[in-house]
Amino acid sequence: MEDKNDQFTFEALIKDWQLNDNLEIKSTDDIDWQSTPKESNPEKPTALINALKNRISEFSKGKYDRVGIINDIDQSKSEDLLATINNALKIAYPNEYKKISQPNELVSFSFENTSTEEVYEVSFACYFVHLNQCGEIENLLKTAKEKDSELADCIHQCSKECLEQLRKEDLKLKDKDLVKLWINNYIRYDTLPKKDRNAKNTTWETVMKERQPKEQLFNFNHDVFKELKAFLTLMVKKEK
Repeated sequence: MEDKNDQFTFEALIKDWQLNDNLEIKSTDDIDWQSTPKESNPEKPTALINALKNRISEFSKGKYDRVGIINDIDQSKSEDLLATINNALKIAYPNEYKKISQPNELVSFSFENTSTEEVYEVSFACYFVHLNQCGEIENLLKTAKEKDSELADCIHQCSKECLEQLRKEDLKLKDKDLVKLWINNYIRYDTLPKKDRNAKNTTWETVMKERQPKEQLFNFNHDVFKELKAFLTLMVKKEK
């Protein structure tokens, strides 16, 4: 995943599905999350390569049985992101590597413990968060909002119109920035009384861990989460 806020969102999604859909999945406490920055070199994605290499000793001890790599698609193409991940896997595990052909596909790698000669299977998969083949997790959340969003919508529309008139290119915001602003306004102004609009109630950790379960700010069973739900369930479902 790309940052800590993604973890808070994914954990909230998993807990919601576990509670409301009676899914037999692992506790979020049993998931080892790790964030890596966006890669600038798709041929040699250093941060992802290092993160994968750092797990080799744990794989050969049977600590993990599945690894999921999840990114926002943004404006990229799925096949390009998939190629980047395969490049990282090939460099990190040259002897164990098998190609991942598509998102949401589990591919098993074999890791041998040289001391005991035991072999452990670890399944790898990836998923790219998107809304109509572009965007990121915030686009899904905006689409699945459950409360009135009068102020957030107003500012969003006015901002788009105003930005079109700006002359300086470095002042113009991308659509992804506007969606993030919409989320910030929605969780602070549209869904909180004035007295509660403070930093404590608007950190993303608080929003996902405390406010979402109580207030249902977002509908986690909305169709926009269908693919993401399938991937996260694939990663965390209990083995029978």
